[in-house]
Amino acid sequence: MNPNSPNSEDLDKVEKQNLEKKDTKFFSDTLKLVTGSGFVQVFRMLISPVLSRLFLPEYFGILQNYLSIAKPLGLISSLRYDRAVVLPKEDKFAANMLVLSLSLNVLTSSSLFILVDLYRVQVSNLLNSPELADFLWFIPLSVAALGIFEALKQWNSRERKYMRVSIAQVGSEVLGDGLTAGFGFAGFTSGTLMIIMQVIGQVFATLAFGYMVFREDLKFIRDSFDWKIIKQGIVEYKKLPLFNLWSNLINNAALYIPSILLSAYFSTTVAGYYAMGNNAIRLPVSIFGNSIGQVFYQRSAKAYHEGGNKPIMEGTLKYLSLISFFPMMLIAIIGRELFVVVFGNSWADAGSYSQILSLWVFLVFMTTPLSYIPNVYGKYEKFLLYQIINLITRVGSLVYGGMRGDVWLALWLFTLSGIVVYAAMLFWITGLTGVKAKQTFNYLLRGFTTSLPFLLIILAFKLWNPVPHVTIGSTGLPLDYVVLLLVSVVCALAYFYIYLLKNDSIKREVYRIIGIVRSGRSK
Repeated sequence: MNPNSPNSEDLDKVEKQNLEKKDTKFFSDTLKLVTGSGFVQVFRMLISPVLSRLFLPEYFGILQNYLSIAKPLGLISSLRYDRAVVLPKEDKFAANMLVLSLSLNVLTSSSLFILVDLYRVQVSNLLNSPELADFLWFIPLSVAALGIFEALKQWNSRERKYMRVSIAQVGSEVLGDGLTAGFGFAGFTSGTLMIIMQVIGQVFATLAFGYMVFREDLKFIRDSFDWKIIKQGIVEYKKLPLFNLWSNLINNAALYIPSILLSAYFSTTVAGYYAMGNNAIRLPVSIFGNSIGQVFYQRSAKAYHEGGNKPIMEGTLKYLSLISFFPMMLIAIIGRELFVVVFGNSWADAGSYSQILSLWVFLVFMTTPLSYIPNVYGKYEKFLLYQIINLITRVGSLVYGGMRGDVWLALWLFTLSGIVVYAAMLFWITGLTGVKAKQTFNYLLRGFTTSLPFLLIILAFKLWNPVPHVTIGSTGLPLDYVVLLLVSVVCALAYFYIYLLKNDSIKREVYRIIGIVRSGRSK
């Protein structure tokens, strides 16, 4: 035996070091996106209590109705060829897919002016929101901004320029919500103003994002332009418009249609409660889930060309289970109290909505980042089937509850059907990469067992809260609710602190990012 040849222990050590290095890089890229989205969500948490006191719930419902139309259309305006930007092995091919995506977006958004002219009044009346009609003229502009932003985001993800994406996301949200609050303080408080400010935020963020991208990459994109490659890409990735487009449209319809149906069957106020409750519980998804998904897509596409996705799927499942179960179940326990303290007494029902919805959003948190896998493996048809089932069950739940005139029944049926569909989807997606159902279940169980002691402390304090239900001075805040929230915050900090300490690679990377540890910078 050659004495210089490595033994099995050395090989295991090297393999472990390589896995830790990849693990750290994955987390580093995710953290860059989380930095931006996290700032946005912290800003939202700070400004939402202000907006909720300046604008009535019905105005949030009007805004949600507008976004329910604009956002799904914006995300499919490139016929999903923006997803092809990440998939090719060669950068030149990817550059041509970017050009194709931007061109399709311009054509789609331009053609929407005709549809708006023909149907804007009918659509606004259907949504039980006649005042929305005049502002549907902004839909083509919103669709153009959202679609271009998405295509540029995929290009930057391919290049691993995640900090650039974070900066652009921050600009969009901060500008839109900041302007809304500013005009609100000036006395302009209407659903109309909320829509206009959101459009301005979207447009200016997309222009700034485009400037950052094309300042560096325009020459390469222009030199790479080739009609033959574009035609080849249209054919090679034809399943994107044939299947993924409809999957995405249906998925977004399932996401936004509740506010439309709640507005139609009940009122824009109820839709506003739902919008506020849904946005709050999807906060962790926005901060972590979408960021993890963006990095996961780039890594999984690369891993697919190099041999397989099972290791990266297992690592991602591990992280998702640990960071998703606790916040979702926390909202299920203290949602109503949280909303009363943060947003005011008038939003108590929105807090109750969030408690119900959180049981389903946990599985959304787990599944959303992994939903890129069907794209990578070309399993568009079955993924579309899942989206169709999801839409049918959600619409059916809300329509049945609406016909019965019972919003609580509608939300419970909505949640239960979502749990079943998303659980099935999660096990199917992980199975595509070779991860067995038992392994996926064990990761879910790990999130449950890790969170349980902290959640039981919070639940016990809520049930046997010794603090009297009295208001604090002139604030109108219930003292027992405030103390419950403080206990929850302490438990949350303890949980995530312990979680970080258990993972050396994450701890080192967090310390590196915040400047506590300056050595060992990952490349």
